Amino acid sequence: MEELPLVLDWVIGEETCEIAKRNSTTYVCKSNNSDCLDNSISYRCSCMQGYDGNPYLKDGCQGFAFMVIIVFGWSYTAFQRRKMLMCFPRKWWISSTRGRAGSSNTNTVKIFTAEELEKATNDFDKDRVVGQGGYGSVYKG
Repeated sequence: MEELPLVLDWVIGEETCEIAKRNSTTYVCKSNNSDCLDNSISYRCSCMQGYDGNPYLKDGCQGFAFMVIIVFGWSYTAFQRRKMLMCFPRKWWISSTRGRAGSSNTNTVKIFTAEELEKATNDFDKDRVVGQGGYGSVYKG
């Protein structure tokens, strides 16, 4: 038994791209990002340069720009959410003991409740203000 190479090449119908494009119901290159390619007997579809997918489906050819838009949109939404969260008072604050004298090398986090902060600052007494930060007053407590 001998092996022979096999090449399959297929086309659509028996018309050129120019003729096929005239009839929108039978023209099969459906993606907006697809090209029609003529060959010796008919035509077939291919995604445009920079796009990949199935040119025979309506939105079948997707490009890198599509992914950039998705990533940009997600980043913008995350930024806006963070910006909005900063506008509202927090019920608790986080204190990190990293780098303090006497602390272990592991990072630990202490979450303070609003009640603990009120007690530590003597109900946010103005005499305990040590300065102003980007997020409000800084208290000694």
